[in-house]
Amino acid sequence: MKELWSREDERDLSEFLEAVRLDDLVGALFSIEGTPSAARRSGKAVLDAAAQAVRQRMAGTRSSFQKARLLARVLSEELGFSGDADDYYDPRNALLGPLLERRRGMPILLSVVWMEVGRRAGIPVAGIGLPGHFIVRVGSPPGTLADPFAGGVPLTIDDCRRKVKALAGGRVPWRAEYLRQMELPALLERVLRNLSGCRGRAGDEAGRFRAVTFLSALRPDEPENLLSRAELAEELGVRGLAREVWAEIVERFPESTQAQAASEKMAEEDEPPVFH
Repeated sequence: MKELWSREDERDLSEFLEAVRLDDLVGALFSIEGTPSAARRSGKAVLDAAAQAVRQRMAGTRSSFQKARLLARVLSEELGFSGDADDYYDPRNALLGPLLERRRGMPILLSVVWMEVGRRAGIPVAGIGLPGHFIVRVGSPPGTLADPFAGGVPLTIDDCRRKVKALAGGRVPWRAEYLRQMELPALLERVLRNLSGCRGRAGDEAGRFRAVTFLSALRPDEPENLLSRAELAEELGVRGLAREVWAEIVERFPESTQAQAASEKMAEEDEPPVFH
């Protein structure tokens, strides 16, 4: 049986944190996935080739709308990058490497493809994290909003309002701040939460543990992530690791509700067995 957390996993985590420090989105995503060097080169080659195809057609393309349509034509119509509505929660849809191979995935990873191809082609593309859906803005603000999951269809602000209302059942009021560019740590957090959810749906608790471990390293001041990591370790039978994480929570966040929960779990472990 593969160990729950290995030296290779620790190396991937270190590479991930360094990529975050360097603002290297693709490097961070490949580190989450533990992508081998050859596969990384192959994935980056796909992005480079797409960017070259965009650059070759840039002449006369001035407005943000024209640039958004050019990206949609190359990425969606010609290369086939699109949303996987049939099997949305397939874990492969939440991973950049498999997405670059299959050309199908979740909104946030498809948006990453647009962002990275745009960057290589000299077109500003920002990730926009609407509640429940991820889109892009092409060009400098206000730019042109587009939905990579839907083939790059352009969106108005009213379209975004309606999408948020429909996805949230009207429970989330619209805020202009939803259209702000999402910074790298917040984007990666969203990727990791998606991945954790997909792994959970697939019954892959070890995969969930990996995602939660990366999340707790990305957001080290949030004890809830550490508690989730400890609970998963316990569930998977790695009680020594679970206890280490519980102790870390108690030491670092002594006044939190998570520390209370961790203390109770350690107390349960220390209780002597009862014989009848």
